[in-house]
Amino acid sequence: LSNLFININWLKKFSEYQYGFVVIDQSDFLCKSVMFTIYTVSAMAAWFMVVAGLDRFIVIVYPTRFLFIQKPRFTLTIVVLITIYNIIFNFHILFDTSLTLITNYTDTKNTTMVYECDWPRKTVFYISVLVNSTIIPFTIMTASTIGMCLVVNNSRNRMRQISNNSSSFDNTRLKKMRDLRFTVTMIVMNIVFLVLN
Repeated sequence: LSNLFININWLKKFSEYQYGFVVIDQSDFLCKSVMFTIYTVSAMAAWFMVVAGLDRFIVIVYPTRFLFIQKPRFTLTIVVLITIYNIIFNFHILFDTSLTLITNYTDTKNTTMVYECDWPRKTVFYISVLVNSTIIPFTIMTASTIGMCLVVNNSRNRMRQISNNSSSFDNTRLKKMRDLRFTVTMIVMNIVFLVLN
């Protein structure tokens, strides 16, 4: 769902650059609602990636300790908490943004007013968005990935020492190889997340 709204943001930007039609400048309602939706949903997507990474970290590091995280009710609770957090974090957008008159053209017959969706304190807003949707999630994802790498490396060293029983060794080896592939995938995902966000 969050990626759907991010794609809608790309369509908004395409219409702005290709046709000069700026959706958020058409009305005060569109200005507030589109900006709120874009910033809230993009931050939610980042936090969902963090939760997925933490889930994998817990499953790999503590495979039998936290079994409750596999229950659908827990997953739903986390989704609701992330949604509420990001709605509260970005709620000020509904009050801070508004259409601002930037130019007023008057020729012999017509008067044209040009409005722009704008908000005060842009610098503070952009810094808070950067921290909420990029820096904190990237830091958490990187820490959990490093933790997974250490655990996978330690378990690989233990596998070498336990090579006596070949059948249990083969099962353990397959599981550890899968964990290693996932860890490499998470490292790549962290790097892509930082670059694209």
